[in-house]
Amino acid sequence: MFIRIKKNSGTHRMSVIVCYNRRIAGKVRQFTLKTLGHSSDSDQLNQWCAEGKRWIDEHRQQERNRVSTPGESAMTPSSVNVFNLREESRLNVGIHDIFGKLYDELGFHELLSKQPQETLRQVLYSRLLEPSSKLRASQIVDNYFGEEIPVDRIYRMMDGLIKSSDVIERKIFDGTERVLQGKISLVLFDVTTLSFETISEDDLRAFGFSKDFKFNTTQVVLALATTKEGLPVGYRLFPGNTAESKTLIASIEAWKNHIPIEEVTVVGDRAMMSEANLSALEAAGFTYVVAFPLKKLTKKHQALVLDKECYHSWSGDEEISRYRILELGQRNLVVSFSQKRAMKDQKDRERAVNKLEKKLSTCKDAKRLINTKGYLKYTAVSGQATASINQEKIAQEAQWDGLHGVITNREVTECNVYQDYRRLWIIEESFRINKHNLKMRPIYHFTPRRIQAHILICYMAFTLVRHVQYHLNKTNNAMSVKRIIEALRNVQASILKDVTSNKSYRMLSSLSDDARIIYENFGVQQSKAVAQVS
Repeated sequence: MFIRIKKNSGTHRMSVIVCYNRRIAGKVRQFTLKTLGHSSDSDQLNQWCAEGKRWIDEHRQQERNRVSTPGESAMTPSSVNVFNLREESRLNVGIHDIFGKLYDELGFHELLSKQPQETLRQVLYSRLLEPSSKLRASQIVDNYFGEEIPVDRIYRMMDGLIKSSDVIERKIFDGTERVLQGKISLVLFDVTTLSFETISEDDLRAFGFSKDFKFNTTQVVLALATTKEGLPVGYRLFPGNTAESKTLIASIEAWKNHIPIEEVTVVGDRAMMSEANLSALEAAGFTYVVAFPLKKLTKKHQALVLDKECYHSWSGDEEISRYRILELGQRNLVVSFSQKRAMKDQKDRERAVNKLEKKLSTCKDAKRLINTKGYLKYTAVSGQATASINQEKIAQEAQWDGLHGVITNREVTECNVYQDYRRLWIIEESFRINKHNLKMRPIYHFTPRRIQAHILICYMAFTLVRHVQYHLNKTNNAMSVKRIIEALRNVQASILKDVTSNKSYRMLSSLSDDARIIYENFGVQQSKAVAQVS
């Protein structure tokens, strides 16, 4: 539904009408719902436009609440002959009910003007329900929600949306702070790559190390930060050839302009471990817990790490059996030993050695061992070079089995830093949600602003699902994103038409157990199962 001002033929007056589009037999037809008035006075026309927008808002709210419109009464089973009813359409209402409430609570409805805002809402709903291209999103909105949104309107919305990216990030951060009551003490940080179906490069798309093993296509680098509960803190997009170690400080510096991240501990994996990153975090007043590659230590410190007599037993975790703390200036290096990790390291090494032994058993010629054609043509070997397995190096490598290091500038009390470090699985899960559930990649856009707008829309959708999960976790009703979407997908309303009276009715589907739990958590009540709508 939308407002249209059209000129009356033969006069200077304009008409203000409420109308909607419907695709019939492959063609879009426009229907008038309400005529608000005719006038040539611009003030009067603006007044009717405002009145029409209020009427549309009220009408949509009544549909979402599934109650009869003013002047219409709910029907009873005896008031209509069911044999005269025909289903005209079936619309999803579960996504509207739950995510629509969160959409408004997070302030997304304040971001854009009326029509682009409604387009954004429907595009987010389609991304949650059935993530796909923007062209397909236009069809999904029509099929599942009964709204006509042309694809060019989606693109115009995206171009306007990216201008508000900082405002959106701040709203999302404020929403996270609000539900956590300002208790953001831990920020999990990690980086992933997002591929394109192209080899074209520009200022954003570039070839680089792909975490999805798609080295034959260009990519961008996405940095993401969440709380320990998985709620979003911020994100940043970098060119595809950006090194992981350079994303942390760049992200924090960018966030400082519109997100008040203060007095938190930053947790990251070993890709974030660089002296520049640690020094910058310290200068900014942050504490950190970052994985440390032990083999980069000096020979003196390596000897201390390998001296197993100086380790302490640890009862704080069933997997880690012992640990020790080394002081590295103002920092503490916590080294832990895990028998489970040691067994994995040993099996990985044995698998690699067995594979190498099989190759050496058939041929010891070093040149023939280089079996990658891309490297072989650049290789020159003089004479007969032979290769063999160095058992001494294998023994040296085995000393490091099961050892893992974490560096921090916090006070350490018996491996408490590991409890924070292990929460990195939450941000890994966040990347899986974005990549698999929300289909953030591959990306089919080709201009930087459209790419950025696509990522921003996915980030907003990610925010919505994480808030639903957070509310469910608080009541011990944890659900995966897939389970939540499936539950709400099946909350539908059938639009039935009485072929004799030409009246239409709206009949709700029943709630599954999961859907009922979600509705109860958000305080959303189902209204009458059947209501007359025309």
